[in-house]
This record gives sequence, structure tokens and C-alpha cells, in this order.
Amino acid sequence: METLHIDLPIQEALQQTYPFNLQTTHIQYLGVCLPAELSQSYSLNYTPTIQKITQIWKDMPISWLGRPASIKMNVLPRPLYLFQALPIPIPISGPDFKMLQKTINKFIWSNIRARINRQTLYAPNKAGGLGLPHLTHYYQAKQLTQAQNLHAPLGVQRWVDLDHDIFGRVFRSLYIWLPQQARPPHPIKARH
Repeated sequence: METLHIDLPIQEALQQTYPFNLQTTHIQYLGVCLPAELSQSYSLNYTPTIQKITQIWKDMPISWLGRPASIKMNVLPRPLYLFQALPIPIPISGPDFKMLQKTINKFIWSNIRARINRQTLYAPNKAGGLGLPHLTHYYQAKQLTQAQNLHAPLGVQRWVDLDHDIFGRVFRSLYIWLPQQARPPHPIKARH
């Protein structure tokens, strides 16, 4: 079998010379399966991740307020990493995505009927919600980030420009080291 456009005798010579396994279907790189066929990217990466997440979090004895925090710290980084590492379109209305969001909602309520509106759960803490992550919004934000990066001039990190505009060039580096009480109000400039 010819793999990676290398003739069979050269493949055999490479395998005898170097102690590695030649993969023909996919390789694992930084936790992401990179298949030979791009169409298999979703099924090799998202489907196993979603299945793993839905099975792990079924019966964990965590308090009601601790559940959104555990979702943010343990569950959310997994799909977020895939959103960033694999820039492929994902069917948001597809069964896997809906199942994961539904599983997160069930986990919050320990498989009982919800007592608070979902929009309230998704609202930030300051607005009276729990700040529960909404996967669709995170996916869309990642797509917008990619679009912004594609349209930025070469070699320019737009977030640095925004950071300098908001904090100023000198104050920015000192802000995080000040105690909360000593920090001045957030220095966002009013725009009209």
C-alpha cells in the first residue's frame, strides 16, 4: 500500500531503519486526530470528546452552585480546544452538539426538572445568573475570532492594539499586580 505518496520499497526501508509506526489513517498531534481525509475530522475528534464528556459527568456528587463551576473548568475547555485546533464547520443544530448542551443542562439539575429559566442560567453572575456556558455562543465567538484574525494585517495581533487602547502602554503591565482595592476604575474610554 502506498502511503503519503511514498513508494512501497522506500516505505519498507524507512520502517526498517527507524523505529516508528507508519500510520495510514490518522495521526495524533497535540490531542487532535489529524486524518488522511479531512471529512473524518469531526467524527474522529468531536464525537469521542462529546461521548467522553457525557459519560463522565452523570452522577458526580457536586453542589448545585459547584456544578456550573465544574462545567466551566472541566468540560468547557475540551470543546473549546477543538474549536480552536480544528477550524472545521460544526453542525450546531446537529445531534452531538445538542446532546452535549442537553447533558450539561441535566447535570446542572441532577436529572430533575429545571427550576430556573435557561436564559437565567446562561446570564452572567452580575446579572443574577449562574454564568453557565452556552456552547453555541462559544463556538460562534471562536468563528468570529478566526474571521478577525484572517482580516487583520499580517504580523499584527489586534488584541494588543485593543489592550493598549484601553489601558495605555505603561499602565497595562502594572494593572494585574495591584491589589483589587488599589486598582483604579476600569480605564475604558467612552466612545460616541
